[in-house]
Amino acid sequence: NIPTITVLLLALHLLAVESFGCRDERKNLLYTFFFLASTLYYIKYLSTEHKKFYWLCFLCFILSLLSKGQAVTLPLTLLGLSWFIKKQFYVKQGLRNLWPFFLLSLVFGIIAVLSQQKDGYVNHSINTSSIEKISVAAYSYTSYIFKILFPINLSAFYPFPKTVSPLLLFYLVPVLGILGLFAYAVKKQMYALAALIFIFTSNIIFVIQVLPLGGFIYADRYTYIPSICIFVLVAYLVSMLLHSRHKIAAPISCALVLTVCAFMTFNRSKTFRDTHSFLSDILSK
Repeated sequence: NIPTITVLLLALHLLAVESFGCRDERKNLLYTFFFLASTLYYIKYLSTEHKKFYWLCFLCFILSLLSKGQAVTLPLTLLGLSWFIKKQFYVKQGLRNLWPFFLLSLVFGIIAVLSQQKDGYVNHSINTSSIEKISVAAYSYTSYIFKILFPINLSAFYPFPKTVSPLLLFYLVPVLGILGLFAYAVKKQMYALAALIFIFTSNIIFVIQVLPLGGFIYADRYTYIPSICIFVLVAYLVSMLLHSRHKIAAPISCALVLTVCAFMTFNRSKTFRDTHSFLSDILSK
């Protein structure tokens, strides 16, 4: 049940529309394909300890990096997966297996930042003080979670505000709450929950605009892989309801939500039909 519900949510969710509907985002689908293939081979490697799966994992990682620089988060994802599979929060052994991955991530990460600076995509005029960086990061992190759970008022472009309001610091409260939940999960050895929080955060942390790139405060396309973690949690909750006394209401509610998602996703896809529709949607928002 959990894999099926997770896949359906990923396929029908509104935030996935940009990755499929926008021609320039083919790189997002390509990097995701090799990213997920790499995780599958790493799971096989941890289960069998056959070296061929390790090198296939590494090869897919290289192909994912060549598709899009956002793949630099894969080593952290693999580290989180190893916690869940091995049922222990070991770091030393995980780093021993993954040091070539981290090294390659560092190289590609530096290349990505330098190329962004060279092309003028780093905006040094905004988000300059430490307080502003923290405020924007907390707001962006929280907004990604909110948009995944409640995909409303979507736009292809979310510009930075002209001034960063001090009120954005209040978004630190849910962020600290999530970090507290992670610490609790580690203490209670809740490996699945800890791994999901860690993987989500590690895949979102480089796009919460601590270093302002592109002039937008967040983007729907960046949720494509991180959203899987939240969908797994949602699917787990639905699965629990299916095995409870609400076993009749749960599938009906789930089917209703998926149907509404499919309808809204179909309508959202019209935004990316042509340039006029695309720009009109941005201007209207």
